[in-house]
Amino acid sequence: MKNSRIGNVFAPEDRRMPFRALPPLGLLALVLCAAPLAVEAPADAALTVCPAADGSLTFWLISPVFAVDAPPAQAPKNAREGQPVLGGTWKLYGTDLPYANLSNELNGAQRGAVWCCAQLRSRGGRRTIAAVSPLALQVFLNGKEVLNKKPAAGADEYGAVAVEVPEGVSEVAVLAGVRHGQSLFRFAVLDGQAAAAAAGDEWLLPTAGAPAPGRALGRALSVRSSDSFLQAHKGPTLTVGLRGSRPAFAGPLTARILGTDGKALPLEFPPRTGEELQQRAWQIELPPLRSDRAVLELACEILSGDEVLDRKTLRFYELQAVRQEAQTFAQEVRVAVEKAGRRMPLAELAAEKLALVEGDLAFVGGPPHPASGQFTIDLIEEGRALLAAEAAGRDPRAGQTGYFERAYISRIDESPQPYFVLVPSAAAKALAGGEKDRRFPLVLFLHGYVPDYNKHRWWTEMPEFNAVFEKNDCFLAIPFGRSNADFLGPGEVDVLDVLDEMKRRYPIDERRVYLYGYSMGGMGVYSIAGHHPHLWAGAIVLAGHAGSPLAWYTPGLDQLAPFKQHLIRTDQALDQCANFAHIPFQIFHGEQDRVVKPEDARTMRTRIEEIGGHAELTFLPGDHWSLFDLMASEAPVKKLLERKRPETFDRFRRVFHSLTFGEAVLFRVLQRTGGLEPFEIEWARKDDTYEIVALRGPVGRLGDWSIPADRPVRWPAKELEDRWSGSRADLRAVAGSPARDWGSAKSPLRCGPVKEATYGPFLLTYGTTGGEAATARNRKRAEDFAKWWLEFAKGRVAVKADRDVTDGEKRTKSLFLFGEEQEHALHAEAAARLPFRVKDGTFTAGARSVPLAHRGAMYLYPSPFAGAAPHCSLVIVAGEPYGPNLPVNHRLDLVPDFLVFETALDTDGTKTNKPVLAGFFDGDWKLDPATTWWSP
Repeated sequence: MKNSRIGNVFAPEDRRMPFRALPPLGLLALVLCAAPLAVEAPADAALTVCPAADGSLTFWLISPVFAVDAPPAQAPKNAREGQPVLGGTWKLYGTDLPYANLSNELNGAQRGAVWCCAQLRSRGGRRTIAAVSPLALQVFLNGKEVLNKKPAAGADEYGAVAVEVPEGVSEVAVLAGVRHGQSLFRFAVLDGQAAAAAAGDEWLLPTAGAPAPGRALGRALSVRSSDSFLQAHKGPTLTVGLRGSRPAFAGPLTARILGTDGKALPLEFPPRTGEELQQRAWQIELPPLRSDRAVLELACEILSGDEVLDRKTLRFYELQAVRQEAQTFAQEVRVAVEKAGRRMPLAELAAEKLALVEGDLAFVGGPPHPASGQFTIDLIEEGRALLAAEAAGRDPRAGQTGYFERAYISRIDESPQPYFVLVPSAAAKALAGGEKDRRFPLVLFLHGYVPDYNKHRWWTEMPEFNAVFEKNDCFLAIPFGRSNADFLGPGEVDVLDVLDEMKRRYPIDERRVYLYGYSMGGMGVYSIAGHHPHLWAGAIVLAGHAGSPLAWYTPGLDQLAPFKQHLIRTDQALDQCANFAHIPFQIFHGEQDRVVKPEDARTMRTRIEEIGGHAELTFLPGDHWSLFDLMASEAPVKKLLERKRPETFDRFRRVFHSLTFGEAVLFRVLQRTGGLEPFEIEWARKDDTYEIVALRGPVGRLGDWSIPADRPVRWPAKELEDRWSGSRADLRAVAGSPARDWGSAKSPLRCGPVKEATYGPFLLTYGTTGGEAATARNRKRAEDFAKWWLEFAKGRVAVKADRDVTDGEKRTKSLFLFGEEQEHALHAEAAARLPFRVKDGTFTAGARSVPLAHRGAMYLYPSPFAGAAPHCSLVIVAGEPYGPNLPVNHRLDLVPDFLVFETALDTDGTKTNKPVLAGFFDGDWKLDPATTWWSP
């Protein structure tokens, strides 16, 4: 899923894409058109524009944006600046870019089309009309359509057509598509025999008054700097020239650079005509510039004699001053948090964003990105406003409506995590009107996979998408989901935490909470809906995977080791379908999707319908990216909001593979026995009695989740009733909550596998008792894990020496212990109560021992430390590191409760290390031969 929703040919702006006489096969529509009749010559008041050397035109008369429900009946004729058209007037547009970018001319419109008109004066003959755009584009010559380029599916496409152009003046009209608030294209008329402008061709743009070709030429000149950051011993080089078409102005031009005092710098711009600048730009090296402020602004004036034709602002940044400002702000945040004794999520998020651009500002691997200077300045300014409010104990977003970003402090790693919200204006009106009891629906949207998503650069606002929720009086929340975590593990925790945040801050109707996801987010919708089916009233999935990415490159799921199969089935969409009976799905998929096969959508619909659920499947034209247009449609959301989650269920069935997800509305599995088969609970209500219809799988103890105290529970068999706990359970306990006695059995708060330790508060610790070399090795392993976590989960987890871990941390956090027993004080302290011995280079399990030379080990076990909360575990990590060849977002996904592994890779296609010993503890955290596997 790409961050830009209309392609990337036009970024960066100075990228040149020369037109070709014959574009690539598959993108070419080559038609020889009969010569249309020439039109009447224009009035004298017209701006004459010469095409660029490659034939492109970057000056147009443009109309207002208008809706396009059907192909236009005809193209406009005789366009003239200032004349009425489509409820507005024709406007003269010109740019210093090598293509037309109309995005700033749309007045906020998100979709539709714009007419772009000009008149071609030509000697006549064979021409090639060529265009490239990610959007729809129609070209008309003298009122006749000659090119119709469909919108590209996630990429930019050429269209070209051969025509006969009559001698004289011809009307050219381009109908340029508008999508997601953007409209951009490159257009050229080329000599029919070469990929260049034809001799004698020129363009006319009728003006409202006397044309001003000099000012138009000044506007067309681009001024680019080799560096936006100041360097101590070298000034930046300015390039001033033409990248697009050239307004016809005969006089010579010069330029000057004005300093902050308004005086011209001693630089020489030799006089050149526009035609000369089109062939040879000015290259001027500025002297080294100095500034005691973060931003230095200069001006470049384009002159014809003493007349200023155009003035352009040049902005430079003093690198050290910008960095110092960022560091000062970060320190201000730290001081404010320490002084207040409480966290300030939005200010801390701003500080983290600044830390993320630090690499851009450090000249690592080249100069900083040109945008990073202004981004930093803007972020500091916004951050200080947020800090002032939070330091005063106020919520900076309180009472705000519309679309904006919020943040909260994660309980996992104590990092600020962002999320975007859309607060409908109806919510504020209801509160102001005294409707304090009114509740509103909420949709959580899960985004797709984008490799470079991070806290400072992730979701791009889609105003059309937001407008759907504003119009329907619905809240929208977009969780960050820890970037690209597949909305599993910490990503799933993030979604649930954002849900809690929304319910805490806003009047949310808990019976009208919905999921909506695209691509990776669609897969996340399936998984989260399957893990927590009691929370959702409905779901929309766009191009969601049915299978798990962990099995994509394997011979098949059933060919993998049993422990890998179990871990995959815990989250895989296909294995969640049994839980969808009460969740209606709308599934949309592109017919030509090559990223997620259309068969995945068909399979999910079939599985959901087989269990008695409802899944409405719609295939739409286009590929994986074409569904962005659907997001602007109101119909799917309106249909979604019609559904309410039942207040009570008469019958409910749950199938799941992990105790973590064992809630079944009124009941929950509290403890398990051994075995890897899935749990299944089915209950029904008859009058005031709840009957357990089915209870299958390794259920050790069943608990009452939310049954009214006066309602009896009936069991069809005595052996099932014996598993009833008869007690109510607060299963959302976290650090600081009252401890509950779960006994020695696996529980919903602590049941494995290893990655489960990262779903709650955790700490990385390295051993210091094994000598200098062992301490250095263990510390590096812990720090490498922290770097991986930062890259994967976009959070900073603390790393401590064993001797520095406090008693409070031992009671409230899961601890990763890096180092063998003789190397790590906490490992040694706990060793007598652990199931394995990891000491002196050997891993011992019962009577069997495995040397750790060229091997590694990792396992999770309940924390034996006094007073440890019920969610706290120890994770022992020793030997070689695990998973160096795995994708960053799947490093721990196939690690069971315990694993000893080779440095060599397994041969099953999962890219995991080859297992020596792997398995799951039974329900009492003991070794079970049925769930323990030794390699041959």
